[in-house]
Amino acid sequence: MPIARDEAMRSASLGAATLIYAAEALGLATGPMGGFDAEGVAREFNLGPGELPAMLLAVGRAVPGNWPQKPRRPLGEVLHFS
Repeated sequence: MPIARDEAMRSASLGAATLIYAAEALGLATGPMGGFDAEGVAREFNLGPGELPAMLLAVGRAVPGNWPQKPRRPLGEVLHFS
């Protein structure tokens, strides 16, 4: 069963990434959330014993002046192609 669970988590992550890209292409902001109470989420959404929440993803419109993006290094400093 651990192999099936790992594959399910991988598939859920790829699905969430696709949703993030699609939402951002529509001008929406997204925020994947980790560290949530998985048992609480499963209970509130009536998930069955074989179902497991992989990730929570907030999707909506960003509010002007809301949390600014953290400063990041330029891409050329952290990524190199050979």
